[in-house]
Amino acid sequence: MSTGCWISITIFLFDLLSILSSLLSSLVVWLHNQGEAEKLLHTCHILSTTTILCRNSLSSSTSKDEQWHNDVLGQKAADTLKALRFDHINAVGFVNLRCTLFPGCPVGINPLDPTEADIRNKDARAFFAGIYMELLNISREQVPRHIGNVCCAQFAVTRARIQTRPKSDYERMLKWADQSQEVDFGVGWVFEKLWDIIFGMDAINCPNYEQCRCDLYGWCGPLASGEVLIPKYT
Repeated sequence: MSTGCWISITIFLFDLLSILSSLLSSLVVWLHNQGEAEKLLHTCHILSTTTILCRNSLSSSTSKDEQWHNDVLGQKAADTLKALRFDHINAVGFVNLRCTLFPGCPVGINPLDPTEADIRNKDARAFFAGIYMELLNISREQVPRHIGNVCCAQFAVTRARIQTRPKSDYERMLKWADQSQEVDFGVGWVFEKLWDIIFGMDAINCPNYEQCRCDLYGWCGPLASGEVLIPKYT
C-alpha cells in the first residue's frame, strides 16, 4: 500500500483483568475487551505529537483471519483490508470498516434516558452520561440524547483526525480505562460506542449500507434496482 503506513491496533488473547498500569511515553492506550466466551486485550496505539504518526491508522480484529464483523467481502480480514479505498478514508477522516448497520444503528444508546432494567442491572448504559462527560471532559448539557454507530470497533482513522485532539485527551481516556470499575467487557464496549465521536464524527453515524459499500470498498452495483452508485470521493 503506497498511500501510507499503518498502526496495527491488534487484539490479543489475554486472561488478566488489570493490565493497565501506566502511561507510556509514546502514549499507548490499552483497552480491555473481555466477553464471556473470549478474553481479549485490545491495544490501541495513539502516538503523541512528538512521534511520527502513520497517515492512516487501523483498528481490526486480528486474533484470527475470519471475523463476523467483516461483512462486505466475506469474513476474511485480508480480503477486507485489500479492498479499502484510501481516497474515501483520507477525505472523510474516520470510517467504520463494517457497513451493516445492525447492531448499533440507528440508535444504540440513550445516555440521558437509561431503561429501568439497565439501572437495576447496573449496566454501563445506566452510567453512560457520566462516563461520556468524564471521557470527553464536557458538561451534561453537551451529552447527546442518542448515540448510534456501526458495531464492533473496526475502523480506519487518519493522522490528521487523531491529532485534532490534544495528547491530554487520550491520557484522560487511558486513566479512566485504568481506574474504571467496569469489567473488561464494559470498558471495551464503552470505547466501541465512542470511537466515532472521539474522532470527530456525529453522535449518530449510520451511513447507508449500499453507499458505504461503494465508498469504502468500490462495490457500487448494479443494485437490485439496476442502479449503479458513484463513490463520493475519487
